[in-house]
Amino acid sequence: LQRPNAVNQLSVVAERAGVAVYAPEPGNGVGDPVQVAKDSIEFAKAKVHDIVIVDTAGRLGIDQELMQQAADIRDAVSPDEILFVVDAMIGQDAVN
Repeated sequence: LQRPNAVNQLSVVAERAGVAVYAPEPGNGVGDPVQVAKDSIEFAKAKVHDIVIVDTAGRLGIDQELMQQAADIRDAVSPDEILFVVDAMIGQDAVN
């Protein structure tokens, strides 16, 4: 939703892996990430997919709005597992 080329990059990887990508409004910066996450679950159910990966925009711990959005996505989709990938510089910032 946010970064214009992100969906294209994910689509290339997904095609190689033989999996679908759900991106109703790719790269236009408008769309509600929480709603898109919820809709992706419905898309997966309709297509009888049993695994969904929700890839969110990058965020910093100091950006309260985006951190809240991540929590809202979690609450909206009730995942079985969460893998939260962070930039290595966050750890460096903690040391500094």
